[in-house]
Amino acid sequence: MKIGTVAGTNDSTTTIATNDMVQEHVTNFTKELFGYIANGIGDDISSIAGQCSVRLWKNR
Repeated sequence: MKIGTVAGTNDSTTTIATNDMVQEHVTNFTKELFGYIANGIGDDISSIAGQCSVRLWKNR
């Protein structure tokens, strides 16, 4: 907060700091969300590939 401003007012410095914190939180959340999605897809593909190879092995 700038010198001379009244506590509790919303000056530009406070707003910028808040916006930066919100942006960082949203960015981190988005990265984590896509990470979980990618890991889930990877697990599904591994599972499907494993099931296919077992079926192919049994059908030989």
